[in-house]
Amino acid sequence: MKKLFTIIIIASFAHTMQAQDIINTLGSNGSFLVNKNDGTNFLKVDPFGKVGIGTDTPTSTLEVSGSISLSNFVTIANSYTMGDSDYTLIGVQTGTLTVNLPEVTSAINGRIYVIKRRDDTVDISPFTGQSIDGLTTFTLDAANEFVVIQAIYQDAPFPVATWVAIGGKY
Repeated sequence: MKKLFTIIIIASFAHTMQAQDIINTLGSNGSFLVNKNDGTNFLKVDPFGKVGIGTDTPTSTLEVSGSISLSNFVTIANSYTMGDSDYTLIGVQTGTLTVNLPEVTSAINGRIYVIKRRDDTVDISPFTGQSIDGLTTFTLDAANEFVVIQAIYQDAPFPVATWVAIGGKY
């Protein structure tokens, strides 16, 4: 009877035995890592919820070293401050819309935003003391204009903390 009981218990939990193949768990610093066969990290989720694909040091909610596909966007009709979960913003307001950008620091280095104007003017304002291509306000003032901007930050050899227009129609 003991043998039969043991066999029934083992058989009933057999489907959970696959867990022995899972080797990617939280590391000593609280990160979740998925490794490639060569031991390098393919995916990292740090303790702050930042995800890196192809990088061990993500600086945004998602940082990918490779190609990506993004489908989320915000359509707004009022002033707006871009955040770490934003990517594409489309202004559909009547009158001037002001889009405020966060301060460029090492924490957001490389972050990219796409900002588009449909009808009226969109004024893009960087953080106080910073600029977009040297401008304290970057204005989209023709129908369907857009700009793709990226945060650039470095400490040395020349300190830089700015937004750069890397594409668009303006």
